[in-house]
Amino acid sequence: MALVYPFRYRIVRNALVLFGKLLRVGEEKQIDWYVRLRCTRLYLLHVKDFLRIRIRRLQASMGLGTAEQIERWSKRSVTFPRLRSSIPKNEALRQDYESVFTWLTLGGGRDSYLSRPAHGSCNRAARCID
Repeated sequence: MALVYPFRYRIVRNALVLFGKLLRVGEEKQIDWYVRLRCTRLYLLHVKDFLRIRIRRLQASMGLGTAEQIERWSKRSVTFPRLRSSIPKNEALRQDYESVFTWLTLGGGRDSYLSRPAHGSCNRAARCID
């Protein structure tokens, strides 16, 4: 069964490939850009959740909503997410396996990435399959 990703995923990947070709950047850097972009998107979702909780707490303090909602909203305490801790360093980028897998399944270039040794235990003939 083939994986079907939303159209926006394919557009983002194609745009990164296009920019990578224009800037003459290799596939490795393009994958790094994609992983960083996904981490940034997750960070923005965390910020959105934080702001939603703050608004609900403000509504609770103003007495808007039912008694049950006010009690539930006033109990939640969250801190503002930090951007620095949300985006991994260069060394840890490839540990986001979901992003790398998504990049590879969205389009071509699988052969060049999979043929590279992973932790020194893989060669071109083995195709990185254990």
